[in-house]
Amino acid sequence: MNVMHIYCRVLLVSALSSVAVTHGASVRSYPEHPSSDCGLPSRPGNYRPLPKQDFKYKWMSANGNIYDFEIFPGQMLELSATELLDDAYFAEGAAVISNMMKNSPEEVFYALVTRGSVGFFTWEDKTTIFPEYEHLRDRPECEGICSGSCSDTCTGDGRKYDTLAGLGGQRATCVDSNYMCLSDDPYGNMYSVLVHEFAHTVHQYALPHSSDYWQLIYDAWINANNENIWDSHSYAMSNHLEYFAEASGVFFNVNFHFSSSGGMNSCGRPSGYCQTETEAREWLRSKDPLLFDALSFTYTNYNPDIPGELDVCPL
Repeated sequence: MNVMHIYCRVLLVSALSSVAVTHGASVRSYPEHPSSDCGLPSRPGNYRPLPKQDFKYKWMSANGNIYDFEIFPGQMLELSATELLDDAYFAEGAAVISNMMKNSPEEVFYALVTRGSVGFFTWEDKTTIFPEYEHLRDRPECEGICSGSCSDTCTGDGRKYDTLAGLGGQRATCVDSNYMCLSDDPYGNMYSVLVHEFAHTVHQYALPHSSDYWQLIYDAWINANNENIWDSHSYAMSNHLEYFAEASGVFFNVNFHFSSSGGMNSCGRPSGYCQTETEAREWLRSKDPLLFDALSFTYTNYNPDIPGELDVCPL
């Protein structure tokens, strides 16, 4: 069966909101996970667009270089930011995307250029400021309501889209407080929402058009379930989309959300984490070679010894 014809939907594990996880000496209770756009409410036929917003732009070439202008039209990945976003924060977010994609196969990058993009925002803006998601913005008559005609303003587990730290759809979005590790990051400076959401965008909008890996990732997820490679009750194993996105965070060693990854980021430590990117990648390779093969192709063109040079927080 071709998984491109399988109906996919966002599967959220609300229990994550009450799970305490440890990292060093700290103990934090984490919110529910970010969301991919697979299965988001569609734009209604009578929808009236919001007033046009102004955005700032950067453009990324296939080798990861970032420019302020689209010097090669149609060959560069669009990165946008809201007017309220600090320019330095915009640059940091762009650097994360660059480090994720600069070693990717060209066919993956150019498939993404024609179908995907990235957006950075502040909490004041909300992720629904972007045209792709503006129809999900909360409305005065829907305040505190997720039922009936207001269901399109909420995720399946009752969260307002306006409250999300990011979305991983046609435009991967992320709030600055997460990738800049500000004090109001809901993930406690221990988890890269940006890497997770951008992985969703690459998975859904680049891989199906550039390789066989959309199908192979689905097959790897089925195999991981059948072989009990990872915790089958974890967020990572809820569907093939979260399987790939959670693993992407581990591949770059920016996922210290212990309960959600199903053991992907543990490196075999019962209550600990992989200490380095090299250790994390070797753990994935040894435990789930089918998944590792997909990650290695997508992000390094089968050269997984090339470092990703990413951190949860800016150095």
